[in-house]
Amino acid sequence: LAGEAAPNGVRLQVLPVQKPVPVAVGILRAEAAYHVGRQGFDLLSVPYASCDGFGDIATLVAAHHRGLAEAGRSDTREASLICLHTHVARTDDAARAEAAAAFDDYVASRLYARSSTYDDAMRNGLSLMGSVETVADKLAALHDMGVGHVMILPNFGALPDALVRRSLSLFAKDVIPLAERKRAA
Repeated sequence: LAGEAAPNGVRLQVLPVQKPVPVAVGILRAEAAYHVGRQGFDLLSVPYASCDGFGDIATLVAAHHRGLAEAGRSDTREASLICLHTHVARTDDAARAEAAAAFDDYVASRLYARSSTYDDAMRNGLSLMGSVETVADKLAALHDMGVGHVMILPNFGALPDALVRRSLSLFAKDVIPLAERKRAA
């Protein structure tokens, strides 16, 4: 495609580094996971929009992997991308104090997703919000479910920049190493 004019006259002047370019199909309904896999595509899911609880992610990923296998793909782990709202603090209570209002504002602005509050997200588990330990446990659980890639949504509802940066720092420096240790244990 580089240098070739598209039907609209646009030319792509930069060649993609990855070949083939990875493409993931986003879903808003869990039932679509199998069908996306059956067509041989990677999956992108924001589970708060398509699942009732954290455990449902395993069902969604298993259905996607089953479809991929039927399509002849064996690289199933790397094909499932799960995206979760993320906020890490030193304690679960601190995470709630910092992120609840911003999350509630963010979700209230969504047009096509299920309505949810911070408290709902804590009950159903469809987020990576809480203490370092809480979030590391969930990352390790996602790995056990067959999730190969976790994308995080750390900046939602106009969270102050300083909180987002601190959360990202905790995620990178504390959560990921702890999750890796938990997986190795």
